Amino acid sequence: MVRVEDTESDLYGAIDLVSDKLKRKLSKIKEKAVQRSTWPGKGGPKGGPAIEDFLPAEESDSEDFAAAAPPLGEREPELPQELIREKVLMMQSATSMEAALEEMENVGHDFYIFLDEKDGAMKVVYRRKSYGYGIIIPQKV
Repeated sequence: MVRVEDTESDLYGAIDLVSDKLKRKLSKIKEKAVQRSTWPGKGGPKGGPAIEDFLPAEESDSEDFAAAAPPLGEREPELPQELIREKVLMMQSATSMEAALEEMENVGHDFYIFLDEKDGAMKVVYRRKSYGYGIIIPQKV
């Protein structure tokens, strides 16, 4: 997921600024992925199309971005198709958020699943890449 925002008095000016920022941000993401050898496209270890192949040409605003992207059926699946490992997590007692953070640090993982002692709900605390921690609270729809 990539997020970019900007403000401008003119709507079309704001769209142009955000478009430029988005292209720069996507290029940075690609450069980092190519350096880590995780980029699946052109320049990466697997070959394939580059991001620019899916972006409309600068001089042609009439080309639809969605039409340039490959159909869903032609995309490479990113997740493995087979179940690699299964773990059963036995949660006997509820714990506090602070204790869950401490336990996550102790085991050296980037996330930790726990039962919150405040409301008894199952929650996932995780280490954010930029800074700090986040929490995921699953809820049935």
